[in-house]
Parts: sequence; C-alpha cells; structure tokens
Amino acid sequence: MTLFDAERYNRYMLNWHRRSRKTTLAVNLLIREAFKHPKRVYGYIAPTYKQAKRIVWTDPNMLFKYLPKGIMEKKNEQELYVKLTNGSIIQILGADDPDSIRGVDFWGVVFDEFAVMRDETIYEEIVRPILMQDSRRWAMFIFTPKGAENHAYRYWNSQDEWYKSVLTARDSKIIPEKELDKMQRENEVLYRQEMMCEFIADEEMVLITSRMLAMLNDAPMLEEVDKSIIACDPSEGGDECVIYAIRDAKITSRKILRGRVQPMVVAGEIISMRRQEKIKKVIIDNIGVGSGIEGRLGELIGSENVIGFRASERSNLQGFKNLRAEAWWYAMEQIRDGKVAKIDDDKLRGQLCNVRYKVVDSSGTIQIEGKKEIKKRIGISPDRADAYVMGIWGLQFVNSEEEDEWIGGRIKRIRHIASRAGW
Repeated sequence: MTLFDAERYNRYMLNWHRRSRKTTLAVNLLIREAFKHPKRVYGYIAPTYKQAKRIVWTDPNMLFKYLPKGIMEKKNEQELYVKLTNGSIIQILGADDPDSIRGVDFWGVVFDEFAVMRDETIYEEIVRPILMQDSRRWAMFIFTPKGAENHAYRYWNSQDEWYKSVLTARDSKIIPEKELDKMQRENEVLYRQEMMCEFIADEEMVLITSRMLAMLNDAPMLEEVDKSIIACDPSEGGDECVIYAIRDAKITSRKILRGRVQPMVVAGEIISMRRQEKIKKVIIDNIGVGSGIEGRLGELIGSENVIGFRASERSNLQGFKNLRAEAWWYAMEQIRDGKVAKIDDDKLRGQLCNVRYKVVDSSGTIQIEGKKEIKKRIGISPDRADAYVMGIWGLQFVNSEEEDEWIGGRIKRIRHIASRAGW
C-alpha cells in the first residue's frame, strides 16, 4: 500500500490471476480509506447488483468479516451501504443499474471484474466526472483478462499514466504448483488467461481444438464398453435436424434431415434407427419442437428410455453456467483424453472446432457460446456438434448393453439416473 499512500497515481489497474484475493484487497482498502477520511463516500461496483451483493455483502468472508463492529454506525440492507461512526459511507452497487450510481459523490471507487462489465460508460460518463473534481480522488479497476476485445484490454494498452500491476499464479504462490501444472496440461489457453493473466484473442478461446480431433484414433481408450445412445438435435427454423447413433463413443449411424420437419417424422426416424442399431436410450434437445418429439417418443418407447436435454438448465456441478456448458466441457475432456473414436465427418469436425467459451464470474464459471451467436459468426447452426456433444455426455448415464435384455423393444431393468443431471 506504500505506492497507493504516496498518491503518485489516482488510477490503478490490477490484472491479477483467478483466486488471487484481489476482491479481498479491494474491500479492505475501502474500509481503511473510509475510516481514515471522515464524511466521504467510497464505492464498490460489480458488473451487476446481484453479483455485488453476493460477492461482498452476503459472503461471510468479505465485507463484514473485515469491518470492525466498533466503527460501524449503520447498516442498510435495502440500499447496501454501511455508515461509519466518522460519517463516511461504503456503498455497494451494480453497473447494470447506472441510475443508482448517478449523483454519488465518490472519493474512491473499486470496479470489480471490470473485464466483464458491459461497457466503460459507467466510468467514462458517470464516475470519471465526479473523480475529476479533485486529483486525490481515485479509481481502481481489478480483473482477470477476458479476451482482447473489451474495455479492460483497451485501457490496459492505452492509459499510460495509470498504475498497472500484473500478478500471475506462478508468482503469487497462492495456488499449488501441482494444481497449476494440471490445469496447464488440461487446457493451455484457459491456463494462460486465468492463471498467467494473458489477454487471449477470442479465436483462441475455442473449447475443442483441431489438434485434439487430429489425435483421435479409431479405437478409443474406454473404461467401459457396450454403451450406446441415440442423440438428436431437432431443427429450428430450417437448420439441420441431426440424429446420431453412438456406440462405444463412436458414431455408427446418422440421419440428417434438412428444412422444416414434422415432429412425427423425426420421432419415426429415431425409432427406426433405434431398432436398426438395437439401442434403447435416446437423448434429445427438448427445447421448442424437441419438447413435442420427446413427448411422442415417451409414448412410443417408454419415457424411461428418453432423456430430455435442456441446455439452459442449471448444472449441478460447480463451475458451469448451465447444462450446455457442463456437457460441452465433458465432451472436450473425453476428446482430449482420447476416449472417443476418430470423427470422419468434416462438417461435424468444423462445428466442434468453432465453439468458444468464456469465464463469466470471479469463481471461474464456464459459459459456452450460444447457438445464435455461433450461427451469426460462422454462418451455420452447430446442430451436428450439439447432437454429438449430447450423445457423448449422455453415455455416462447409460449402463453397458451387456447388462440389459432386449425383449419386444422394452427394457426390463430400471436405470437410476445420476442426480447431477436432474432427471
């Protein structure tokens, strides 16, 4: 804090690695400054009000862990501020509500997760004019990089008069070397961004790389065999309706329907492939038209044999924004580790290699690029990739076929679905 106390700078950028406790530093700085300087207002601003409340207000290890009770005069749960006995105020705010920030006479402001804020107008249009009243007023921008096409990147490369600090995980020693080495092996790009604080171009933030696909063999390294599933991503608005039969992590049969198709037609094709391949379980994207197909299949083959996949559903695994992110990440791990068979469909390979991901909050939550964004960027909907990913992900919930009996198209056993899938 020596540099801060010297008041040589009034703007600070901390590009620190994930889990480096930069928010803890910011909270303690706000408390200290508010206690030192009577009758002043200090602000903490997160990308959203909800995030701000969760990160520093309700977390028992944040604001109220470090704020001495003896210096707090008032705590307002509705407006999220504390007033100290010296008259100073610490205000918790979200950048998604600019009107709540207007008119606040800040002496110091911390912008947390600055790289994922929607834009820089909160600072430029609202906060900056307030701080310009006195050269002693300050702002601190703390973040871990999120690509090279946002305001954090632009400020980092243009604001020469600001103080800038980089702290990598290798330098801080907070995270064990063994864990860092494991992350580097598993995902080099994510490691470089989240732990080495590099500004990675969007093109590099592809989840499944062409190199991973090139390393696949015809005979995957499977822990279990005789596991099969049929995966279907129904068409929406004229895109491809994709149906894959997947056995032992290899596509053994496929059907591509183009244009607008009727739910009964799709259900019929799935049932036909199911009989031909002697596969019992079906996983289907049940958003939109898929919901009707799922219902019809349940009537025809038994609802116990149909798995409805809802991409937006919340994942029960920590670290994933939704079920789509969980499934794509799982498929990436299977591909990376050689646990799926070589893919001979060039269109499928191309789609798999064009899906990007990002980290969306301070806890490292992964979000996968949406279908509409992908279609807008590459010109086609990633229907083949989504069907394939659903199938690979669904295989983990299917018991080996050798444990089943196929009699009259019915399954005699009852499968207990893993609770994390929510089925």
